Amino acid sequence: MSAQRDPGIDWEYEKSVPDRIGIVDSDSAVRHSTRMLLEVHGFLADEFESATALLESPLCPHLSCLVVDQQIPDVTGLELVERLHAQGIATPVILIAERPASTLADRIRRAGVVAFLIKPIQHDELLSWINHIGRAHAK
Repeated sequence: MSAQRDPGIDWEYEKSVPDRIGIVDSDSAVRHSTRMLLEVHGFLADEFESATALLESPLCPHLSCLVVDQQIPDVTGLELVERLHAQGIATPVILIAERPASTLADRIRRAGVVAFLIKPIQHDELLSWINHIGRAHAK
């Protein structure tokens, strides 16, 4: 019996999606539901409750993409991105916040944040950005 491919999956993206995604959010329900969403779509995902948890993890330099809430314990999501860059870790980041951050727009651009999404995030939009990151890094 041959395996059938799900027609709803874009198989061109299959080879280019990030290998492992980190989710940094202080809300365990949000972390868990985001991880479940990503896993249902074939991604590997790891949860981190704070910037410190991520930075102390041996996985930190090996993650292919990060989904980071702006309001996390210890530092803001943007400060986490800046710390990662200071350590030479250039993992692409999707930053999520409750409201637009016009006062942070310049810092967000300088930090190299790939996408800035406003809560509540749309699942399709998050998945689209993750696929975009996968395609960009596969080149």
